[in-house]
Amino acid sequence: MTFKHSNSEQQHSRHYFNELLREWSVHFQLEHLSLWECLNKQSYCIWVVDSKFFKKTDTERASHFSVTENYVVTFIADKPEAFLAHLRKQRHWLPILFESALASQQYAINRTLWRELTDDLVSVFDGSFYEKLLNILIDSIPSADSGLFLLYNQRTRKLAVRSGIGFDQEYYQKIQIAPTESIAGTTFTKQELLVFNDEGALCKGMESLSPDNKRLLIQANKMSQPPHAVLSFPIINDGRTLGVVVLQGSSDKACFPHEVATTMYHIMDYVSLLFGRYQNHRDTQKTKRELEITYRALRTEHKQLQKTLDLYNILTTLIRNNKGIKEIMRAMYEMTLTPITYYDELLLPIASCGTNNSHVLPENFLKTREARYSIRVKKWQLLKLDHENLLLIIPVVGAEKVIGFLCAWINVQTFNDSDRTLLEYSASILGLESMKRQAIDNTKRQLFGDIFEQIISNNFNETMLQQAKNLDLNEKDFYTVLVCEYGHDVSSSINEKFASEACMKWLEQAMREMSIKGLVTHRRGNIVAFLSFPSESDKRAIDQKLTRFCARMNQFPSHIKVGIGRLELGFIRINQSYNDAKQCIRLLHKKKSGKIYRFSSGGIDHLLMNHDSDELHLFVDDHLGLLLEYDVQKNKDLLHTLFVYLENNRNLQKTTEALSIHHNTLYYRISQIEQILSVKLSSTEDWMNLAMAWKIYQFLHD
Repeated sequence: MTFKHSNSEQQHSRHYFNELLREWSVHFQLEHLSLWECLNKQSYCIWVVDSKFFKKTDTERASHFSVTENYVVTFIADKPEAFLAHLRKQRHWLPILFESALASQQYAINRTLWRELTDDLVSVFDGSFYEKLLNILIDSIPSADSGLFLLYNQRTRKLAVRSGIGFDQEYYQKIQIAPTESIAGTTFTKQELLVFNDEGALCKGMESLSPDNKRLLIQANKMSQPPHAVLSFPIINDGRTLGVVVLQGSSDKACFPHEVATTMYHIMDYVSLLFGRYQNHRDTQKTKRELEITYRALRTEHKQLQKTLDLYNILTTLIRNNKGIKEIMRAMYEMTLTPITYYDELLLPIASCGTNNSHVLPENFLKTREARYSIRVKKWQLLKLDHENLLLIIPVVGAEKVIGFLCAWINVQTFNDSDRTLLEYSASILGLESMKRQAIDNTKRQLFGDIFEQIISNNFNETMLQQAKNLDLNEKDFYTVLVCEYGHDVSSSINEKFASEACMKWLEQAMREMSIKGLVTHRRGNIVAFLSFPSESDKRAIDQKLTRFCARMNQFPSHIKVGIGRLELGFIRINQSYNDAKQCIRLLHKKKSGKIYRFSSGGIDHLLMNHDSDELHLFVDDHLGLLLEYDVQKNKDLLHTLFVYLENNRNLQKTTEALSIHHNTLYYRISQIEQILSVKLSSTEDWMNLAMAWKIYQFLHD
């Protein structure tokens, strides 16, 4: 209660009147009200909110008083003493004035709160429900200038601040109050409205606050001082406390009187109702969102199932019609629009769709962590290629082992899990089809092996000829036999495949790439293949194709030796081509270099292979023996000089450069050689004999 006067001579009168009013204000708990004040030098007033408690006759009897439209009782006098004296005379209606002011104030608070709370400003459909509710309570209740809205968390069993007015969110959002802590915790536990207008009681109510929460609360408080009054009430629904609202007054004169507490006692039920409606609406919205998500998920799943069913029907039809792996891959690509390639376990591409030159496997693919994991657990993996693209690795499994890889180049932005599921399903179909194809290939190999054994044994009969036709072996076509000797260090890299299987797959792949028909089998530790060409083919074209084929076989990533026999017309002469191929293998061993040797390019080596070794040694001794003995006795190098001279076809400049000697030195050595061997290197016959002896010497000593 304030009394505003500046004149010093009026201090005593003011004190008297203050004492008079203090008794009533204490009784009515109105210390915070400014009941009267000086408007100007001659006008004084007592503030009231509603004049309905004054009868007109009372105001008329109280001379010099008037009630304005603004519900202000005004007294006009020359001096304040007259106003005070008149108040003393009219003490019988002063309690009515206090009661009127108090009732009017309570009525005003009630009216304001109900109007604001029932207005559209606080909507249960509003996301800022907590903030708006707090603002209304603070704006409508005298002395309230800040507040907190706390909700109980069932999981943590703590009260957490959901919203705060006059507090910093950075700090208050970290506050976690137990039901045994502070005023808020007490309100929650007791389910009662609590009012603290006394500093001592307020301190006692807050002393149970934990140190961490106390520190956070002080940091969060935007007011310059701690609260002087606190009003706290629970949010209750079906007998269960859901939260707490705490209102604070930071002013020195802050107070929440009994009448305000009574008003809030009734209001808090409506606040709880509002909160319940808000919670119900939020739960409804949450349920709606969950149902929408579920609906979309079901729709997506339905579409996925439909796509899977469509793909299943397509693939089933393709398999039933024996369309093969390429058609299966095309159907997969049309369904997913994803570039895909199917590799066997040796990483040889079997079929591709939608790919280009950029779609290649990373270097050392089988050594990557993703590929190794995919092989071990037989599950798909994603290998990162760059920031936008990934390689989807799906192992193709057959007979409980990985027999290949279905690889898809996918974009992070456009690819989805449903397409991955389709590819996974398709990989299982590829596995079945590959196993079927492998079974057919193995049967063909076994049958071809039987036919080959009969051909080698010259055992021709009608049954064998019919079986050959069944394997697409035309009796009148051109044939050549390939013999491949593989090293046992060939790395299979996956599932411990045998070296022979790796070689056979590589050979078959090379034949497909070169469009060469043929059959491959395994015989006596080696791989044997028939390479066939139509009888109407030009031999020069066949030779060019075989040359390209040999270049491709040279790229085999391990140690092999391949011999290719002569081209024969009709497979009844294949026995000779087979022997030629074996002879080529022996030559490769003798030369100790190279992977592939064709009989047609062998030249004199094949003649030497068929001659007796003793005869060859005698020929060398007859033509080079004296020179060999001279070199040994004199420690010379004339034999090497002769070989270089022969190799360079008597070109003096090339020979001197190869030997790093002067021309005169070469002339001298040639003269010595001619004297020792009794020959003339300018003689064609002597030259041919020495060249042949040199070739035989190389053949014998390789």
